[in-house]
Amino acid sequence: MGRQINFFLHPDDQFEFDQIIISAGEVLFVPSRQNTKEVSTLPDSIIKDSKNKSSKLNLVRPSDFPQIKPEYIEKLGYWTFQDMNLPVLEFDRCTFTATRINRGGIYFEPKYVRNLQWVEKSPEFVSWADE
Repeated sequence: MGRQINFFLHPDDQFEFDQIIISAGEVLFVPSRQNTKEVSTLPDSIIKDSKNKSSKLNLVRPSDFPQIKPEYIEKLGYWTFQDMNLPVLEFDRCTFTATRINRGGIYFEPKYVRNLQWVEKSPEFVSWADE
């Protein structure tokens, strides 16, 4: 029921793809891994060092940002998000080495299940995410 697109993006094309994301409207780049419960953002989606960064980001509209609350995963030692019920686009960036580009993708769920009932995400979010 979710919507997904997968792709391969060469490192030289990251800036142009980042500009395409930004052109769709205001967006915040929120790393999936957080060091504290205070949510941090990045200035862009560009991977500067493929070895040291998690490839996963959440793309968030500023109006939805107050809903974004991380949960601490003790076994992993970091804070992260239960993305399925949040108004976010999950962006798995293409990581790369000297000889390989790993697949990336963008994904979201327009609705989710809570207490055995379907819960629709806001029409404004779904419309934005579909663009």
